[in-house]
Amino acid sequence: MSLAINSAADFEREVLGATGQVFAFFTAKWCPYCRIQVPRIEELASKLNFTLDMVDVDAAAGVDDRYDVQTIPSLLVFKEGKLCAREMVAYMQPHELEQWVQAQL
Repeated sequence: MSLAINSAADFEREVLGATGQVFAFFTAKWCPYCRIQVPRIEELASKLNFTLDMVDVDAAAGVDDRYDVQTIPSLLVFKEGKLCAREMVAYMQPHELEQWVQAQL
């Protein structure tokens, strides 16, 4: 299960204010690669039991700029509110995505 981030305030509270590790998946409804990767990352979150927040780059305006997200979908990992890893995941195959996520856990 993932949490929808639809504003900069949501991002501040749910990602930057979180204790522990949060995977922030930057996405948009109009993005074809996002539609492919969203079910994959949600399945991984369920399988590997990590916190996943879906950041809508249109609704949460400015958050993508703040973290220099140039391409979506991108997956950023935060620990205790600090950015510690990032990856553009548009072209990743399921096994590659899982390997990258496991390396961050």
